[in-house]
Amino acid sequence: DEHSFGMDVIHGQAEVTANKPRKNPEHRYRSTLSMGYASLAPSQILRMIEGMDPDWNHNTFNLHSRSSHHFAESLCSQLGVAPPPSWIYDNVSSEAKVFLRVYNLGQTFLTRWHNSLAKSYGAFHTGVEIYGKEWCFGSTQDDSSGVCWIPPGGANQHDFRESLYMGSTKLSEQEVERVLVYMMTEWPGSSYDVLRRNCHNFSEALCERLGVARPPAWVNELATKWAGGTAVVQELLVRWDP
Repeated sequence: DEHSFGMDVIHGQAEVTANKPRKNPEHRYRSTLSMGYASLAPSQILRMIEGMDPDWNHNTFNLHSRSSHHFAESLCSQLGVAPPPSWIYDNVSSEAKVFLRVYNLGQTFLTRWHNSLAKSYGAFHTGVEIYGKEWCFGSTQDDSSGVCWIPPGGANQHDFRESLYMGSTKLSEQEVERVLVYMMTEWPGSSYDVLRRNCHNFSEALCERLGVARPPAWVNELATKWAGGTAVVQELLVRWDP
């Protein structure tokens, strides 16, 4: 089998996968390079690869520092064969993938159960992942920016649900940083409103700046439906999405 690591653009999940040699379903085959011979038995190699799963997953994936090439290099090293040639890193696309990280709001079983039954009226939190950072928006007690970044999947106050592939941006990492510095001034934490200016509104604005798809309507459907709702509803949502 051929083992690799990368981001599944359909499901938005990065993981170690196996397929028949030269039959990767998402990429076109180009060439085979001989790295040498491993002295380990096939069963030992399979256990070695299984042991790599905790360090190579959707939370650790980074196009520029922890991609399929880096996985291949790590595996070759453990097998005691030659490392991949340096030119494979020169072919990394100048376009960076953008993912919407979706969480069940809060950490309660009730939220997860409700969201599993009624996605269109679920309570969610979102952040936008680009260049190895997940950017999100929340409230603050002063006029400081409500925009911050965390490691992908690191919103520990919420329950991670899924990643959605939004497309690829042509902006460089430096250009994205400039966009976000500007948005930090546009989105002070004091302007946060759980129904009208929340994390989903920020995610939508950032995706628009990055030139990728808009987040699906269902992530913010609850706030949209309750925009004219009661103060009690707003208070409940604020407690989960500060």
